[in-house]
Amino acid sequence: MLQNLKQQAADTLHPAWAQIIQLAPEIFMQPIYDSVTNNMARSRVALIGDAAFISRPHIGQGVTKAAGDALCLVKCLQSNTNDVLKALPIFSNQRVTIGHQVIQYAQRLGSVISQPGGELASWSKLYSNVANVLRDTAVELDGVAYV
Repeated sequence: MLQNLKQQAADTLHPAWAQIIQLAPEIFMQPIYDSVTNNMARSRVALIGDAAFISRPHIGQGVTKAAGDALCLVKCLQSNTNDVLKALPIFSNQRVTIGHQVIQYAQRLGSVISQPGGELASWSKLYSNVANVLRDTAVELDGVAYV
């Protein structure tokens, strides 16, 4: 079974990842799931951060997205004179789109390790350069994070 897994790695993963699998004395599996929602608010309850969207950990956006959710929630409440029932649907509409974009980006970035059709996709080659990864993952949040 271990040899079969190593052969699959050689056939399907980026050579650097396949080499790691080849050298591993033991293999353990850690499934990674994405979790999405189409509504981040119901009645007087709002979901923020990983409660609403869980993206693959390699994207490094969990804390930043949670901070963005919190800032958006505050702004929506302030602009609706703290009327929670008015503010939450606006908050949800604004942040659900961003949550889906984060998930899609995480899926693209995560597939850098695979070789679709035996070759790396052109964007995979782009993200093999760490500077490109940082450029595309670093974000600015007014009052929270600056690049």
